[in-house]
Amino acid sequence: MKPRTANEKEVARLAATLPELTPAQQRWIERNAVPAIAYQYRKVNYDELYYEPTVLAWCSNCGQSFEDEPKQRKCPHCGAKFTKHEYKPTRKVSKGRWYTSIITTCDGWQVSRHFIVEHYCRKGEHHGHPAYEVVQIWTNGNGEQVINARAIRPMCGYYDAWSFNSEMSIKRRGEHDQKYDIFSHASKICRVLPILRRNGFRGQFHGIYPDLLFKTLLTDNLAETLIKTGQYALLRLVAMEAGRISRAAAMICVRHGYIVKDATLWRDYIVTCENLGCDIHNPHYACPGDLKKAHDRMLRLKQRRDREREFKLSREKIASAESGYAKRVGRFLGVTIVGSGITIQPMQSVLDVYEEGAAMHHCVFTNKYYEKENTLILSARDDQGQRLETVELELTTGRVVQSRGLNNMLTPRHKEIVDLCESNANRLLKVK
Repeated sequence: MKPRTANEKEVARLAATLPELTPAQQRWIERNAVPAIAYQYRKVNYDELYYEPTVLAWCSNCGQSFEDEPKQRKCPHCGAKFTKHEYKPTRKVSKGRWYTSIITTCDGWQVSRHFIVEHYCRKGEHHGHPAYEVVQIWTNGNGEQVINARAIRPMCGYYDAWSFNSEMSIKRRGEHDQKYDIFSHASKICRVLPILRRNGFRGQFHGIYPDLLFKTLLTDNLAETLIKTGQYALLRLVAMEAGRISRAAAMICVRHGYIVKDATLWRDYIVTCENLGCDIHNPHYACPGDLKKAHDRMLRLKQRRDREREFKLSREKIASAESGYAKRVGRFLGVTIVGSGITIQPMQSVLDVYEEGAAMHHCVFTNKYYEKENTLILSARDDQGQRLETVELELTTGRVVQSRGLNNMLTPRHKEIVDLCESNANRLLKVK
């Protein structure tokens, strides 16, 4: 795309001056970009037909073999740190694709250079790890960002199928464009803008996309306060869902040194407190000793108050809520996500949301999640139709905001449900 704004023209000019990877950076990529695994095996004594007692292993990073010791942490040949040891006596090849990033600066811009590393290693052979630069995110001191990236191969099922033969050019982010939100396996920080260090960045991303963290720290004063006071869970919530947090309650937590560890549950608790008319500026409410118990207590109080006031939707109110709900999410109601023993479907009606909240004893109906814009509520069930978890999916990013089981607990299949939803999010984002 042709650069049009002043920022885009400046980035297009500066991008041509960026140097190639230095030898030190290439060595760092060789050692850190791909997670190293020690594949264990034993030699076979074919004369006596038995396995030798000595356990050997070969490194997936360099392909060299060595005698594996119980607490072996690094490869003695290349120095790569092992992420795990696996007994794979027949494994001969390790391959895959991984993202890695170089964080640097250029003429007052914070530049995140994202590379794809092609990993292929055969036992006893070292093929190297060629790295291809695919995306650059340029962020200035005001938090304004410009994307410089390669093109995507057309007619391909992957949203990040980069065309390595295309030239880097200015790109603009689409409404549901996720391919530029890159969280690398490993990131090397070379240089950081002084304003970012002033605003609290100390080299850790705390589970947030680097470029999103940079933008948030440069545009949101609350984010600066949260990162400086160690409120990393709230920082993630502010970065991912700007505007969906009580800033006053967050500042009460900061002021009283109360560290929030489960930010989504805390936010739901604060919303319930506000609905009950509690003073969230009071640390008694903003800083509960046991968050889950406090959340459940407030939820019971709200449900009791609603019952006492006969707060139940009449047929006319249900009909009006149903029409608005159907208008917002009606196009998604025919989608079904099926996994191994798990079926995930959008809530078909407001009545379904009510029954889900009553059965699971959480606040999906009480706090009117069905009225949220750009949010889809789904129900995950097993093969017998038993409810497992209720999922809140952000339609603009395709990320699961939260997934809660009975009494807001996480079930043993929580990770499987979240991965299944996010891996199929593109199907929902493409529904018209």
